[in-house]
Amino acid sequence: MDFYIVFKASFGVEFIEMAYSKDYFELQLKFAEKVSKISKQTLAEVLLNYTSFYKTFRIEGWEFNVKDPTWTIFINHLQESDEPLETIYEFYLKQINKKALKNEKKMFGCFSYELEEKDKCISIHFRNVDSPEPGALSKERITVRKTELKEMFTEIREKHPQLTSVCGFSWLYTIAAYTRLFPPEYIVKSNVINDWFKSTALWGQFLDSSGNVKRDLVHRFEENIKKAKNLKDLKESFPLKLLEVSAPIKYLFKFYGIK
Repeated sequence: MDFYIVFKASFGVEFIEMAYSKDYFELQLKFAEKVSKISKQTLAEVLLNYTSFYKTFRIEGWEFNVKDPTWTIFINHLQESDEPLETIYEFYLKQINKKALKNEKKMFGCFSYELEEKDKCISIHFRNVDSPEPGALSKERITVRKTELKEMFTEIREKHPQLTSVCGFSWLYTIAAYTRLFPPEYIVKSNVINDWFKSTALWGQFLDSSGNVKRDLVHRFEENIKKAKNLKDLKESFPLKLLEVSAPIKYLFKFYGIK
C-alpha cells in the first residue's frame, strides 16, 4: 500500500509527498544488523549511528541525542517487538503523519536552506516533491529547478547579507542531473565522506521519485553487505559516495543573475 502526506509549500500551494516504502527501512535494517554483528555494538546503538531513522522520524535538531523522548519511545517499542521491521515502519508512518500537522521549514519548490551561523554559510537541502514524471531532475524540469534556486538565493541575499559561503552534503553531487543546476565553482572541489550514515544525504540514493527503492542499486548494495568482512568494507559498500562541496556565495548569486 502507498501512503501520501500533504504539505503546504512556501508559496501556499499544497503538494503531496509519498511516504518511503517499507523496503527502504528493511535495507537499512539489514545494514545495521551486519554492522552490529561485526562491530559488537548493540542494535540500538547502530540504528542511531548507521541509519537515517532518527532524522527520517523527523526528530528535530542534529544532536542525535540517544535520550531524545521520541527516540527513546522508538527503541522501547523495538526492544519489545518480535517483528522489528514492522515496528520500525509503523513508527515511521505515525511520525510523519504527526509531523505533517506542524509547519515545515520554508521550501522553494524542491529546495530549502539551513543557516550555519558559526561558519557564516548556508547549507542547501533537496527534497523531491515534484511529480514522478518526468522527474524532478529531468532536463524538462531544469528551468523550474533553477527558478526555485534563484528565488531561494534572492531571499538569502536580502535576509542574510552576512553569509559568505554555501555548502552541500549529499550523494546527489555525484550525478550530473543535479550538479548542472549549480555553477561550476560550487562543485569543482569535493570531499568524499565515508563516516556519515545518519540521513538521506547518503541513504537517499536508494529511493526513486515515488518513495520506492531502486532495485538495481539495492541489489548491488546487498551483495556488498554480504561480502563485507569488516567495518571498513561496510562503509565502502554504498554504490554512490557521499560528497561535501562548498564555494563562496557570490558565485551562486552571479549564476542565478541576482544583483
